Amino acid sequence: MKLHVILRMHDLGDVRLHEKRIKPVGKPEIVRRCTNSLFKSIRSYGNDVSLDILDDHSTNETRKIVEQMSSDLNPTFHEMELSGNNFSLLTAFDMMRKSTADMVYMVEDDFLHYENAITKMVRAYERYTELTGQSVAIHPFDDQDNYKPECATPCRLTYVDGDLWRTNDYCTGTFATAPKTIAENWDVCYRLAHDYGIDPEVREDNTISLIWRNHTNLFSPIRSLAIHMGDPINVKHEGLDNLWNKNKLEHDG
Repeated sequence: MKLHVILRMHDLGDVRLHEKRIKPVGKPEIVRRCTNSLFKSIRSYGNDVSLDILDDHSTNETRKIVEQMSSDLNPTFHEMELSGNNFSLLTAFDMMRKSTADMVYMVEDDFLHYENAITKMVRAYERYTELTGQSVAIHPFDDQDNYKPECATPCRLTYVDGDLWRTNDYCTGTFATAPKTIAENWDVCYRLAHDYGIDPEVREDNTISLIWRNHTNLFSPIRSLAIHMGDPINVKHEGLDNLWNKNKLEHDG
């Protein structure tokens, strides 16, 4: 399967915000470790993969480190003309809908991947596409918010190669699907990218979640294949410390 990975990268941010996250370190270190884990996972998959990196005005140090870590993957770097989440997200969505790959994976820079994450995501995508005969998407994170009483929704549980997966109707801007899924639902993708953070009424749950409810089957693993480092400090993830340490670079604390 031909895979296209689109990484959105920005290593600046409010230090006070990151002190409240599950690893209270600065955004540059989060970006370095998370991108390192993503590149390892891509290498482990080892098949036909193209990599685009959308850099939203990151520091020169982080940019140089990421370039060195990914050099064997032959990525294409894109400097964003405008700064901010909206422009890079809209650029990524546009790349997704125009991609010629079988599956395109848009990923944010604060997801820490297990080495087998990409391989398992592709396998689940292929299997669920075969089983359902319908459009499929994969979100690699088992978001604990899904299990809060006010958020819980009915779901189906199934196994793929011994791993338990659930249907879902919510995800962040980190998911994999077919390019046509984005093309056929461009209106809600555009609205999220253009208005999120500007119009308080625009959220994931009333834009891209409409895709998962009405058009495409979204699946998430019960045990995360990639951990969102934006989770609050009091949220616990099995195996996080080991995975975090495995992706430490010499520049990190």
